[in-house]
Amino acid sequence: MLRKIRQCLNTNDAQITIVFPYSLRRSTPITGARALIDYACQFHRQFAQHELCFKMQVVVPRTSVCSCSRAICDYGAHNQRGRITISVTPQQRNGGIELIWIEELADIVEGPVSSPVYSLLKRADERHVTMAGYDKLVLVESMVREVAGCLRSQERVAAFGVMTVNNESVHNYAALARRSHSTSPTHVQDELPA
Repeated sequence: MLRKIRQCLNTNDAQITIVFPYSLRRSTPITGARALIDYACQFHRQFAQHELCFKMQVVVPRTSVCSCSRAICDYGAHNQRGRITISVTPQQRNGGIELIWIEELADIVEGPVSSPVYSLLKRADERHVTMAGYDKLVLVESMVREVAGCLRSQERVAAFGVMTVNNESVHNYAALARRSHSTSPTHVQDELPA
């Protein structure tokens, strides 16, 4: 498609961005109830200066419980819903790009969070998710550091950016942390949108 665009427009550079929701069926932790979770995704393909580049982005909803709040409170801690955005440039090998699945990126994110977000929760599931969140206290910096560590260990990833935003429940601002990495100077990862 990019080659045809370049020919039609008589240009050396062309790019296309496809933005779409991607639904995955997830089971709740106790009752096993299944429902779809939507992930905001983006594929970006660019042909510039005789180089073909592909980038993918996945936004994963999640919750976190604040360890600082837990340390100073008598009755629990404040928690917040947020999102982690991962932008990945796969390695290029043998004239093609390494395959990385959206499901893989969503699973990487769900490891370091207090709890994933579910579309459907029965009472037993809600209890479990709430208590599990208080058992796994985490700050935005820690989530980004852990996700970045997972992505850095993936040989198929040439460059990545990770950003998380907490919609704070007791503060009048959002907490944000980001990190990026590249295995080579030709794969510099652009800044993620705030």
